[in-house]
Amino acid sequence: MYDQLGCGKSDSPSDLAAYSIETSVDDLQSLLDKLKITQFHLYAHSAGTCIAYEYFKKVCAQASEEGHGDGEGQNNGLGRHCLSAVFSSGSFHIQLAKDLADEMENAVKDDILSTCDQINPSQVAERIRTSCICRTQNMPVQLKAAYSKAGRIWKGLEVIHDYIAESPLEGQDMIPPIMLLRGEHDFISEELFFQGWRNIFCGTLPECVTMKGCSHMPMLEDQALHGKVINSFYSKCECVETKKECR
Repeated sequence: MYDQLGCGKSDSPSDLAAYSIETSVDDLQSLLDKLKITQFHLYAHSAGTCIAYEYFKKVCAQASEEGHGDGEGQNNGLGRHCLSAVFSSGSFHIQLAKDLADEMENAVKDDILSTCDQINPSQVAERIRTSCICRTQNMPVQLKAAYSKAGRIWKGLEVIHDYIAESPLEGQDMIPPIMLLRGEHDFISEELFFQGWRNIFCGTLPECVTMKGCSHMPMLEDQALHGKVINSFYSKCECVETKKECR
């Protein structure tokens, strides 16, 4: 796990030109190079799924241009080898996700106004959290820490509201096995999440998992089950890769 530019302990340039999905993809590639990581699993959550997907598109394009790839996926021929990817609770179409978030917020406000005359912003935020963001009794300390170190310059869905994922024109066999993971009560609907990404990954068939009782933060809502699901997927992908190497 790493802090994107503008978040946590990473630098926070004041120039908005320093921030974009494209530069975030470049940052990911630079990080892999700097740490000399050659084999890895990629876990992308929420808006991070856009960055992960654009990373794969870039790998596909580069590999196709340079004539790399073995036709069996995963090996990008560029010195790095992504064994699998998990796309968790993220939309392929940011504006549609934002529309769902706005609808949910308005519904919560209407419900509050049905019993009182004023809206307390903190009450709205907590109702939203416990219904479709993180359905724990109290806010997890990890989530509090993340919110306290969230993006300060480039943040919110508004800054990427026009993002819509598009299928790569070529090289889809370079994309590794994909798991689509969401919580049962996530504000991003099952149809938008599963069907949307399935249509994007038209050259492969992602594994789809819904975690019961969870919402947008399944890794915090049911850590044991989340770990079991992820580790099982990673192990399966590593086993397949080992069999390929033994051919």
